[in-house]
Amino acid sequence: MLSPGTKHVDLGAKLFEYADAGIEHYWVVDLDPPVSMIAYRLIDGDYENFGEYSGSVELEVAGAPVKLDLNALIDPRAQR
Repeated sequence: MLSPGTKHVDLGAKLFEYADAGIEHYWVVDLDPPVSMIAYRLIDGDYENFGEYSGSVELEVAGAPVKLDLNALIDPRAQR
């Protein structure tokens, strides 16, 4: 998840480190309203932006559907 202190690491160094490790999917979630997610997928050794999402998301991972409700990641009590 993105935080102001680690944003440059999450969108920079981690992309290279995780790609070198062969991690197929890398999702970056930003909890600042509106909650959003950037999905990266490893293709030929480099991450490519696989989509930018908000709200409900359905992705295919390892041949199986994965459903996410990004808005459910925020505690509604914290928004009061």
